[in-house]
Amino acid sequence: MPGRWTTQLVNKHLGYRYTGVFKTLASIDDKPSRFEILIPLIQTLVRDNVKLNNDVYKELNKFMHDYDKTSSEMRKYLKSINECMFLMKNIAHQN
Repeated sequence: MPGRWTTQLVNKHLGYRYTGVFKTLASIDDKPSRFEILIPLIQTLVRDNVKLNNDVYKELNKFMHDYDKTSSEMRKYLKSINECMFLMKNIAHQN
């Protein structure tokens, strides 16, 4: 165990355990708040090159279908999540 845990170390250690985090976020009824928490989390995971398991992608896919299609704010969040998922899939396919 390292003496000091950085955000990067924590994220790499928890990479395969994030499914529960995304399931918990899904229980937040206020969708703008949900996305405001979700997007920075995903961006942090992408920044730290965290490899996530397929369950996390399934949970993220649920988020992508659970938004108000008439809301420009929700479309903005969806675009951000799509971009992050694309980057996360690229990380997953790195050697």
